[in-house]
Amino acid sequence: MKNAEMIATDTHQAKLHVASLAVHLMPQQLASFKRWLAGFAVPTEIHAESTEGKLVLVLETHNDKDISTLISAINSQTGIISAALVYHEIVTEETDTP
Repeated sequence: MKNAEMIATDTHQAKLHVASLAVHLMPQQLASFKRWLAGFAVPTEIHAESTEGKLVLVLETHNDKDISTLISAINSQTGIISAALVYHEIVTEETDTP
């Protein structure tokens, strides 16, 4: 008898990675950073910001590599003091397969 976990079903589990980053940058770089972020390949929302150059970013992606790519890209920008992952959750949604 097969293990119940190995029996094929007609549902597929789609993974969605939800992540939040804390970014601290030089305040005079805030406007240019926001323009750069708006053009980045992975859609990212600025959830909160301060005039001192502190931002909370939120992104949702189906690929966890996008998160590390974003962190690396942020850290390569002018005026970045730090960028850190502060939250990561993998949400699994069951969907019917065609």
